[in-house]
Amino acid sequence: TIPSQGGDWTIILNKDVKNWGTQYSQGDDVLRFSVSSVQLPFQIETLTINMDAMRDTSALLYLAWDHTFVPIRVTTRVDQAIMDQISRAMQGAKKPYAAAARYYLSSGRDLHQALDWMNAAVKESPSAGNYYLKAQIQQKMNDKSGAAASARQGLDAAKKAGNKEFEAMNQQLLDSLN
Repeated sequence: TIPSQGGDWTIILNKDVKNWGTQYSQGDDVLRFSVSSVQLPFQIETLTINMDAMRDTSALLYLAWDHTFVPIRVTTRVDQAIMDQISRAMQGAKKPYAAAARYYLSSGRDLHQALDWMNAAVKESPSAGNYYLKAQIQQKMNDKSGAAASARQGLDAAKKAGNKEFEAMNQQLLDSLN
């Protein structure tokens, strides 16, 4: 970093990971950017570097010391990377139906596609977990009868496998549909 008293700081990401600042070369900089520091009304005794406010695609990296707080917003393009991975994986012989459907459900994507993938996943492996995920997708699609049928199948599969965790999860989903 290049600090500034009460103003913008320059943040530098440098590719020389073996250098501890003693032989700095600006030519090894990967990225430089400025952020505004914040003056704190209290003192922080120990230099603190931390991550906070972590989300799927962002986090807050901050430096804090003395009366200075330097927030650095970090964002990623993880969604596009995952979508690309799903697309490539679906071209292969062993398709990750359940994992792709789970991502589509959690990221608010096309639930019809997610349900198609779960139908294929259940056909390959009629497990309690697969039925549970299928039921969750159907529930999100407001298909209560389909979700109930899938959750019942998941409950039966969980009981047969002696899987108390998925037994409880499928039962809880069933109860929520009433």
